[in-house]
Amino acid sequence: MVDQQRLTDALVDLAASLTRDCRIQGLLDQIVEQLPKILPVVGAGVLLAGRHRELTHVAASDPTLLRLQRMQVEQGEGPCLDTFVSGQPVVVPDLPRDTRYPALGRSGAEAGVAAVSVFPMTVGRAPLGALAVYRSTPGALEPADAAAAQVVADVATAHVVNLRTRAAACDRAELLRQQALHDPLTGLPNRLLLHDRLQVAMAKARRSDCNVAVLFVDLDDFKVINDSYGHSAGDAMLVAVAERLRAVLRPGDTLARLGGDEFVVLCEDLTDCHMAEKLASRVAEALREPFVVNYGREPTHEITLTGSVGVAYAGEGAMMPEVLLRDADAAMYQAKRHGGARYVVTGDAVHRFVEPPDRSIRAAG
Repeated sequence: MVDQQRLTDALVDLAASLTRDCRIQGLLDQIVEQLPKILPVVGAGVLLAGRHRELTHVAASDPTLLRLQRMQVEQGEGPCLDTFVSGQPVVVPDLPRDTRYPALGRSGAEAGVAAVSVFPMTVGRAPLGALAVYRSTPGALEPADAAAAQVVADVATAHVVNLRTRAAACDRAELLRQQALHDPLTGLPNRLLLHDRLQVAMAKARRSDCNVAVLFVDLDDFKVINDSYGHSAGDAMLVAVAERLRAVLRPGDTLARLGGDEFVVLCEDLTDCHMAEKLASRVAEALREPFVVNYGREPTHEITLTGSVGVAYAGEGAMMPEVLLRDADAAMYQAKRHGGARYVVTGDAVHRFVEPPDRSIRAAG
């Protein structure tokens, strides 16, 4: 007969597990471990499946029963699947001789399993899974034992739903956080996340011998693309620019999009005052390579475009992120005033220019 005290203790333990960061798999493992201590059975198993009977979680009290649980899903037959589909308990008092499940019966006999009782795990009318208990001798469970098994199945169902709801809420919160801190078009960090990383980088730099620099990148004559080909082409270009800039950055550099055609590169751990300038040169070089853009139903176009880059170093002292961005922005506008397609370094460094290549927009042949 069912051990009522152990049943109560097990249900309390399951409830207590929800106060911790319990995974669904951990919950199922706990259930199958406790059931043989509560009921007169040799082991237990549980499976959760999706609406198309795809297995999502499985647990069993020992490897042999785990194999029997998986076998039912793999072969598409078994009492667990029947319970999942019907939402009703299935009792197999003599598994080796039961003609409904010959494959499971043979494997069960080899494993010393003589009987199995399966109980539904449902949410309303929707199936969630099945809880199985196995016996080494033929025969059905006593009514009180079967009722206790169903109670465990129902409580486990409620806990699984609770954990799934919690996980969905966490996923939703992470999605909202991702959307709040990233540009929706390119997936790059936005101004808010860049500002946060700037603060951390500058605080770290003040405690070390390294420096921080910002590269402010603005595409030259980007309005021509939107005016000539439309905003879909412009969006495709911005995504292509983001991918190309990522390819030339150092590991650990942060690439952000502030909006429009403005990008910012945060360079940390600079040990050489010219490291950022070398990166600015690579950025300018990368942007002068033609872009092949395919957007919507329009034909593919090859677009040549350049960019102006302003470089600002944090220097010594407690410079604020806003000041560093402002200085880099000012250097970028100075590059534009000199014709664009070049970079300018602000501060004590000498201005250096990259001569502009031929700028043209033409349809690919």
